[in-house]
Amino acid sequence: MACPRFCLAIWLACALLTARHARGDAAPVPLPPVDSPGQITAPRLLPAETAPRTVDADLAYWLQGGNTSAGRLATTAAVAPSVEPASFTTAAARASQPPEATPWLADRMARLEKRLDDLASAEKKGGDGKTPTVKWTGQLQGDHVMISQSPNNIATLGDIQNFADLRRARIGAQGEVFDNMVYRMEMDFALTGKPTFLDVYFEQQDLPYLRDLRVGYFFEPFGLERYTSNRFTTFMERSLPDVFNPARHLGVMILRTESDQMGTYFLGTFRSFTDPWGGDFGDPSSQAVTGRVTRLLWYDEPSGGRYLLHVGGAFSYRGAGGRSVRFQSRPEIRPGDPAVIPFPPFVDTGNIPTEHWELYGTELMLIHGPFSIQSEAMLVPLNQAAGPRTLFYGWYAFASFFLTGENRGYSRETGISDRVYPFENFFRVRGGGPIITGTGAWEVAIRLSQIDLTDAGILGGRLTDLTVGLNWYLNPWAKMTFNYVHPMLQSGTHGPSTADIFGIRAQFDFGPPRR
Repeated sequence: MACPRFCLAIWLACALLTARHARGDAAPVPLPPVDSPGQITAPRLLPAETAPRTVDADLAYWLQGGNTSAGRLATTAAVAPSVEPASFTTAAARASQPPEATPWLADRMARLEKRLDDLASAEKKGGDGKTPTVKWTGQLQGDHVMISQSPNNIATLGDIQNFADLRRARIGAQGEVFDNMVYRMEMDFALTGKPTFLDVYFEQQDLPYLRDLRVGYFFEPFGLERYTSNRFTTFMERSLPDVFNPARHLGVMILRTESDQMGTYFLGTFRSFTDPWGGDFGDPSSQAVTGRVTRLLWYDEPSGGRYLLHVGGAFSYRGAGGRSVRFQSRPEIRPGDPAVIPFPPFVDTGNIPTEHWELYGTELMLIHGPFSIQSEAMLVPLNQAAGPRTLFYGWYAFASFFLTGENRGYSRETGISDRVYPFENFFRVRGGGPIITGTGAWEVAIRLSQIDLTDAGILGGRLTDLTVGLNWYLNPWAKMTFNYVHPMLQSGTHGPSTADIFGIRAQFDFGPPRR
């Protein structure tokens, strides 16, 4: 019985080979070698029309003997699609094949992108655009100061005591009133007044021709160092010529930034005298006109401003309305409220009756990677009501260098210094192994400044300061500052004297940037 079956199997194999040869089928081609990690492509169903329509009669007869219906097998073969063997696809081949277009996937991606755009727009505005938004701001600066005076300095000014003080303690809010109107309200609880008004204004933006219009109580646009927020200054205090800079006054101002952000323009009119709460009274009134222009002669776009050259100039004409003006300055270390912590001015003109005076200022700043220099000079012509024309002046220059490689920040929108971002924030972590520490950013700086208030019979004195500083930026919002100040006073009545002042400041702030 085994022999007939064996013969039948041999005959069936020969019949199959003969049929294949008759159809001209080639020998199976081996799989190509895989030259890179690939993937196995799942078997692919071929269309039904390409499937074989008949089954060999002898094979059907033999299968029928094995209790398999040849008719059913033939019918299945006629209607069922055939299966193509699995194949390998290399990484190179997959990279060259374009992805198949899937309409439902593309539609879903479009909806997700629109949702992300809506969320980003809402986050930027901070609300729905129909009601005013509020973003809180705050700042705290704590100082500790030690003073050593020469004998003649004590005879001239008295014995100045060491002190510790909150130099600034501020809280504020800012936000959008509507799509193109913003506001800011800020108060300080450490300066004279306790509390004192700081920036209190609203600003209409994107006006035709004028661009932006600000109304309220805020800084007049005069000087690079003065217009820069104290949060971003290199030293504990601004330089000596800051005594000439007009501070915050009640007024209206036009702000404009060039479309390529290579220049800025500011022009406003203000009350010449205001108290710490923005108030002023008097007849006739005293009004000032102040303007500032800046230009970037060089700005390295690829580095985001790591290399730049800034120049600028400012002017202010200030009516006194029959009042008097007074200039006085302390060294580059100061308490928050001199009425609470006695710290006498080193130079002082006293009250000078005048009808008007003028301010002229120039500014220069170069940032070249971690190295930077900055300088300003100011002239103050003043017409005395009962005396000759008087000319005061002041200037400063400083250089700084980041030991850790960072660079000073710069705001192209306003043409002033901006926040420093350390490459690595300060941190200290003790785990199972060694202690891991981040260094923060370290900056050293030196400054020389001078102010002369002696001219045309006014013996205000001349003061020159040498200041050396070290800044440790723990992160973009917190830093420690160490300053040594050596003031050299030339008094009009007591002659020369000196002092040595050491100051330490810890500060932090939070909130969006101030424009």
